[in-house]
Amino acid sequence: MQSQSLVSDHAMALAKVILEMIAPCLRPEEQREAFRMIYESTIATLSSYEKLADRMRRRVKPSLN
Repeated sequence: MQSQSLVSDHAMALAKVILEMIAPCLRPEEQREAFRMIYESTIATLSSYEKLADRMRRRVKPSLN
């Protein structure tokens, strides 16, 4: 089961790091938009990863039901 707050916290941290790398190439108004796009993409990617990882865990160790 995924923790939304954990995914969100990591997405925010990753978006900040990525933006720091590309910020010199962008104007301030572009930086805000880039941050939003990076954050949303990261949330989607981490959520997808969590779903697939959970499915894999259930296959490897199925419940007793």
